[in-house]
Amino acid sequence: MSRWGNRRSILFGALGLLALAALFLSGCAGGYVDPGPSPAKLRVQLKAEAKQRPTSWRRGAYPVKWDWGLYLVRDDKRLARLKTADGQRLTAIQENPLLRDTVFLLPPGRHTVRIILEAYYYMPHAEGFIPVSLGGTVRDCSVEAVQGAEKNLKFTYPEQ
Repeated sequence: MSRWGNRRSILFGALGLLALAALFLSGCAGGYVDPGPSPAKLRVQLKAEAKQRPTSWRRGAYPVKWDWGLYLVRDDKRLARLKTADGQRLTAIQENPLLRDTVFLLPPGRHTVRIILEAYYYMPHAEGFIPVSLGGTVRDCSVEAVQGAEKNLKFTYPEQ
């Protein structure tokens, strides 16, 4: 067999593996609810504050971080993540208080949505850092999402 034959088979094998990896990644990418061609919009105005202020005598104040998101509660009670209209980041947000005005896309119809919110900080540990929870909340809300229209929800944590 000639050298070109070996190179050619290696090239096609590599291209085949690359195509397989692309198919695999495209199937796993995103993980968001498909809102359809003309989605409804749900504007979430969020105000959250961690009342605890973690400090260390050696390091001073630890920064508070937030993870949050809005999820569609399916009929079988499984959660499906809703996508933001502008691709806004929803994890590891370092600010306290947390103020967000975020638009999510969802399919039209009557739905139950769930907001999940968690505050935490990273504490030094012998092997690096470990996350320590400062609290959070899980709340459900029923919404009637109209195609092409925008609905507003306001969440405050802790509740006042």
